[in-house]
Amino acid sequence: MEPPTLSDDQLRLRLPNSGDVPAVFTGCTDPTTTRWLSSLPQPYRREDAEEFVGQIVPSGWDDGTRWTFAVADLATDKLVGMIGFAEARPDLAQAEVGFWVGPWARRRGYATAALRLLCRWGFSACGLARIEWLAYVGNQPSWLVAEKVGFVREGTLRSRVVHRATGERRDVWIASLLPTDLRPS
Repeated sequence: MEPPTLSDDQLRLRLPNSGDVPAVFTGCTDPTTTRWLSSLPQPYRREDAEEFVGQIVPSGWDDGTRWTFAVADLATDKLVGMIGFAEARPDLAQAEVGFWVGPWARRRGYATAALRLLCRWGFSACGLARIEWLAYVGNQPSWLVAEKVGFVREGTLRSRVVHRATGERRDVWIASLLPTDLRPS
C-alpha cells in the first residue's frame, strides 16, 4: 500500500523522515513513554530511532503488516508523536492501533485528533471492520484518548504482554472500535 498523507485542521499524518529522528529519540526516552510502551528497546539509543524511521516503518508499509505515521503539527510540520496500525490483518479487516505523543506536545488534543483521523482512514480507505486498542492496565491517559474517539472497553487480557525491558508479563486492557462507534470531533 502506498502511504497517504492525512490531515485535519490541527495535524498531519505523514511518513516519518530523517528530520524526525531527534524527536523520535526524545519521545522514546521519555519516562512516561517507556513506562507504557513494552516494545521499545532499553536503553533506547539514537540508532534505534534511526532504524525505526529508516527501516522498520518502510518495511511495515512494504509488507502491509504495520502502517505507521508521524503525527506532525499542521502549521510547523514538527513531529509531536507517532501513530499507526500494527498487526494489520486486511484479510480479517482488522488492525491494532498504537500511539504516543512526546512530552512537549501532551494535553493539546493531538492524540485524540490523530486517533480519530487514523481510524476514519482505516475504515474508509482500508476496509477495516474492527480496530483494537490494547494498553497496560492503568494507562488511564491512553484510555481517555481511546474513549473520546469511541472505543468500547471489552475487558482485561491477563498476562498478555511481556515488557521488553523488565521481562515481566503484564495485564492489558482491550477495547475495540467498529465503524458505527467512531465519534465525530
